[in-house]
Amino acid sequence: MELELETRKELYELIRDSPGIHLRELERRLDLVVGSLQYHLHYLEKNNLISRFKDEEYVRYFVSKKIPEKHEREIIYFLRRKGSRHILINLL
Repeated sequence: MELELETRKELYELIRDSPGIHLRELERRLDLVVGSLQYHLHYLEKNNLISRFKDEEYVRYFVSKKIPEKHEREIIYFLRRKGSRHILINLL
């Protein structure tokens, strides 16, 4: 089973719950070293459990079965950027 390791399971669940999350944020939230994190990301991607999308600044991760359309990825990109998110919240 692909999610037999607790670390891998936590990583998958974090990506599932935070679509569009990037590497450094995963590193901070899981308190993992980059090498270990990249190893688990590669494993999950190789087994088609997650996929990645490169925007202007980051590589963002999504659960494969929930890959958003291009316009949804762009919305997630803007919401994940602190400045854009602040502006949108004030407009709302």
